[in-house]
Amino acid sequence: MDFLYASNATIDRYTRAQAEWPTTQELLYEGLLVAGSIFLAAALLELTVVDTVRSILKSKNGVELYAKAWLYNVVNHCMLAPIVYAVGVRLFASPSIQFTPAERVLHYASCVAIHSAGYYCTHRAMHTKTLYWAHKYHHRFNVHICPIAASAVTQVEYMFAYLIPFIIAGVLMQPVPMETIAVAGLAIGHINNLIHTPWLESLSHRLVPWIGVSTADHFDHHRKLTTNYAAPTINVDRLLKLAPPLERAASRLFAAFGKPVACSSKGA
Repeated sequence: MDFLYASNATIDRYTRAQAEWPTTQELLYEGLLVAGSIFLAAALLELTVVDTVRSILKSKNGVELYAKAWLYNVVNHCMLAPIVYAVGVRLFASPSIQFTPAERVLHYASCVAIHSAGYYCTHRAMHTKTLYWAHKYHHRFNVHICPIAASAVTQVEYMFAYLIPFIIAGVLMQPVPMETIAVAGLAIGHINNLIHTPWLESLSHRLVPWIGVSTADHFDHHRKLTTNYAAPTINVDRLLKLAPPLERAASRLFAAFGKPVACSSKGA
């Protein structure tokens, strides 16, 4: 009887857990809402930089460049992001574990930190001659930078630099609260828009704390290419400088991919 009771209790818990799981369609919709809100915010910020947009359109091949930026945003935000979101939540989130508020905040912060490290590694690797082909398009926005350029990247870059770090975070932290990827993704995505917004460049230099990536930092990266690889949240470059041996080791590691790209391709 005890065995039957235990079996029935296990089945009951499993049934309740399954009932709490969103369907795949619901997860895809949630992912679309998260990524779509970031896309919408970039579009609204674009309205505040009309002069920058005009300059892009007047540059050589500027119309094609700008149109492709919008197309890449649609594909990345509306197709790739929802799929990876649904997979990440399904594999690594738990609807049955009761997390305390402190545990939830710790998961959110850890996800942002892991994403920062993952993005940094992928981004810096793409600044070598071996892998720059995947990142070259984004740096066509090197003179005039606008919010819609934040996610105007190739699908290879979007997957490996923007999305896969969330999967890595899930692998390392599982199980996580159901909303972890959404909360971290919203924070990262909206900050990414802000570090591509021209009128925030001087303001961010004064207001963003030492540990963060400012718009000024990222604009400097777009113009010089060989500095300020960290984005969009935690300034991994500055953290590495606190440990010179680790910084030298990182330089040797990325040198294995080839020489760093020292000058930007022609762009807008």
